[in-house]
Amino acid sequence: MSVIAKVVEAKVFPLWSEAVICPRGQHDWETNGRYYRFARFRRIRRLAFEFEDLGPAAMRLSGDTSVGVL
Repeated sequence: MSVIAKVVEAKVFPLWSEAVICPRGQHDWETNGRYYRFARFRRIRRLAFEFEDLGPAAMRLSGDTSVGVL
């Protein structure tokens, strides 16, 4: 997403394609035995993240000793 964000920031608005699975013979391409066709194209105008606070249930507890890689 960061690459798309930089492209849009540079006032270049790329296309975003959406595809659907379809029967053989009506497809635009095939991958791993599945057939797809383009459903529509849309232009990316901006990127935005929308966050939701998950509340106290999502907070780290004082006794939590797990170590993870972020």
